Amino acid sequence: PKFVTALVFSVHALLPAASTYSAMSVIVNANRPQPQVLSSLGDWHMLHRIANTVLGTYGLASVVAFQLQGGSTEGQQAETLTQVRVLRILHLIVAAARGCCVLVAWTYASIALDIFCATLLHHLFAGELPGALDAADGWSATPLGVIGPLAWALGADSDANPLRSTQALAFLLNVISMASQQRLVELLGRREVLLRLIGAEKMMASTLCLLLKGVAMAYSSANGVNPVVEFLATVTPPPLCCVLIVMVREQAILIGATVVLTPYIVSSGMIGSALSFALGTLAGLYIAHSFLFLWYTNRHEFDAPGLRLGFLIGGLSSHAKSLLRGVFVSSIRARAVQMMAMGIIQRFSRWIYGPRA
Repeated sequence: PKFVTALVFSVHALLPAASTYSAMSVIVNANRPQPQVLSSLGDWHMLHRIANTVLGTYGLASVVAFQLQGGSTEGQQAETLTQVRVLRILHLIVAAARGCCVLVAWTYASIALDIFCATLLHHLFAGELPGALDAADGWSATPLGVIGPLAWALGADSDANPLRSTQALAFLLNVISMASQQRLVELLGRREVLLRLIGAEKMMASTLCLLLKGVAMAYSSANGVNPVVEFLATVTPPPLCCVLIVMVREQAILIGATVVLTPYIVSSGMIGSALSFALGTLAGLYIAHSFLFLWYTNRHEFDAPGLRLGFLIGGLSSHAKSLLRGVFVSSIRARAVQMMAMGIIQRFSRWIYGPRA
């Protein structure tokens, strides 16, 4: 169970890194210089570049905003004034990029419909249309009149098919990929989903969600063992594993950006220079600082399994932490009282029924 918990939260921590890598790759690939062969195919590259750049910007801003909110859709952590201002700017960027993405998607849909109508009319009338509406002679004047004005605005060739491009297909696949990633991040941002994935039943997951929100609960068990504490002790990983997972989650954006930029740094010939040595040293110091900061600022929470799980989930209030610690302490106290009572009973039984001289 502890391995499953570590695996689930590792995937949850790496998802923002994967989303960052995907969004930055879309932006970088869209603005990469194109070969002369591709740039000569009607010069529709500007449309595809704008589309993929806007889509990548939307994905990147969404990931950064999600990380600043604590990496969870529930129980947001207390935010400083600077974080609030940055979040407002990011939300504006997300809204603007989302609107541009809708506009670009509508543009692609209009182009596809325009080309479809022109092709359909061409096949229906078997080439007997006027030259301006004949799809066989190009797309300069289509039935819906979308391609002509758009080609004039972008300085492209109106006789070329803008959808006959790998970049147009890449935009469609990137839209599907980004929507799937955001849906997955949203699902794993819910505490109940994470708890169900690590083995909690529905009632146990609901109880733990209430505890994590700071709602006190009463427990009863036939054998006197607290089921919540027993479950937490079974599934919660050791402290070192928890710190590593949280460190990866907090630095997920930097990890994703590093994976994207590393090939360009290697190809630039920077490896082996004094600058690369300095950057490597700073990176090592930053990693060590992140790990030690998390370890020493939260080590008082590592003795209780509930607090370690709350540390993994994140976004807990001080009241919720006190409740989780209280559950753990009360369970230990109850077990100690039970063991003491059993010891007294055993001694009394030996005194009454023991061998007599």
